Amino acid sequence: MRIRETVILAVTALLALASCTKGLGVAPVGPLEMRLAPSLADGQTKASLTTEDLYAFWLKVDCPTDPTYSYYERITKTETGWKASRPLFWKNETTPVTYCAAFVNGYNFTEWDFSNSVSHLEVLVDQSTLEYFLKSDLLILEPSSIDYESTTDGALPITLKHGLSRVRFVLSLGNSYYDNGIGLTDNPVSNLKLYGIKLGYVYTPGTGEVVGKVSLSHFPRVLPLLISYTPGTASDKTSTAVFEAILPPQVCEPGSISVSFSIGPTDFEWINDRTITFNQDKTLVLPISLN
Repeated sequence: MRIRETVILAVTALLALASCTKGLGVAPVGPLEMRLAPSLADGQTKASLTTEDLYAFWLKVDCPTDPTYSYYERITKTETGWKASRPLFWKNETTPVTYCAAFVNGYNFTEWDFSNSVSHLEVLVDQSTLEYFLKSDLLILEPSSIDYESTTDGALPITLKHGLSRVRFVLSLGNSYYDNGIGLTDNPVSNLKLYGIKLGYVYTPGTGEVVGKVSLSHFPRVLPLLISYTPGTASDKTSTAVFEAILPPQVCEPGSISVSFSIGPTDFEWINDRTITFNQDKTLVLPISLN
């Protein structure tokens, strides 16, 4: 009798353990939150915008197998991280999503834009201050695909790059300027303007392509930003003034663009004698020498 009671108790304990084990195995899994990890790629443009400067961007996420997990959101930086207007979730660990993103200061992208093209954007004519220079910058994330398992803790990697071209004008003033006491301390180059450039562009978020177009502006010229000035010395009399502008990608045929500027009372003009190509997310250096 005593042996039988022991067997019954043992069987009861095993059934209880099996019940617990099964319960643990089928416990519901919580929703997979889609966290956001934006950054600014260290591209060749080396633009002044940094990840720290970025405060918002537009994000489109498509889940082809379930529209419930497709989103279009303005993502903003808060004290606790990057936030959308609502929580974002992955469908599961293995279903991939495709996504792209964009930001340009002063333009509110729409979901329609992301499914088509934006044809009325243009850089600022006046980029002579850092504020206006940065407002001309277009940041983009070309279409990418990823699933939850390929991320770090479900964080969607959003690595933005520069969608436009950065052009650096390097003016070198030769020995005669130093010998005549010009530019010994301060930059003597003034009124630098670039003419003949396409200021408008067409941006297609679905491909990441940016193509320059004739500007809607009545003033097709650009006032670049003075980046630095290095005076000459007794051992190296050449002084250097560096200006920069953000411009749409485009091809400029010989003689199609010009740079005008002044040094004191004297006016100068430089005209391109060869084909020049402004490429997306690249820096083009244009040297201009004065003897």
